[in-house]
Amino acid sequence: MAFFAWHYLQQEHVFDRQKKELRVDDSVDRLVLANELESQQVDPSRQLHDNAQVPVQVPPQQTAPVITFECYTVGPFKEMSIANEAASLLREADAETTIRKTDHRIHTGYWVRLAIENRLSWVQDTVDELTARRISDIAVIHLDDGRYTVSLGVFSEEPRAKRRQAQFESMGYTPIVVDRFKVTTEFWIDVKADTSSPAADMWRELTMRYNGVGHLEAAC
Repeated sequence: MAFFAWHYLQQEHVFDRQKKELRVDDSVDRLVLANELESQQVDPSRQLHDNAQVPVQVPPQQTAPVITFECYTVGPFKEMSIANEAASLLREADAETTIRKTDHRIHTGYWVRLAIENRLSWVQDTVDELTARRISDIAVIHLDDGRYTVSLGVFSEEPRAKRRQAQFESMGYTPIVVDRFKVTTEFWIDVKADTSSPAADMWRELTMRYNGVGHLEAAC
């Protein structure tokens, strides 16, 4: 009986020592019972919220400033050298310039003349007749095409030309009135400028600086 009591005490002593020496490894998952699993379930909506990524704050992009342009034309300039001078001033003010050359017809008056003839002798005979009748301001004109006519005068006003025509009609001639034109070359500057640059309204200075020069707005 004493042996069994001693053996029992020895077994209790060993069991207590093993309990004291037992250590739980933290890297090993603990066994979870079914009743514990129910209490640990997480609300899916909360889990989604917890796992949601925090949006990254992106700094606003720097946008380039909007550049607007103004376009206009200044002119006419009578000489190319003057147009180049004005265009140089515009380019110094950061403008883009293009010089255009145009031919312009200017009305210079009304020419009263007789019919055009192929032979100089016929025209000269008419002049001799008019001179004998004391008619002045007449001349033989040799035309560019080699033919001839009698000029009865050039007038700046049409009524005066009509009176001259009527005078010779009363004498039996058939004069005609012809409009006279002179072709002149003109130069224009087309300008494109940033609205914030001095060149945008530089046309004011140019129209004051050069006589006869005007300003016309244009589409860019």
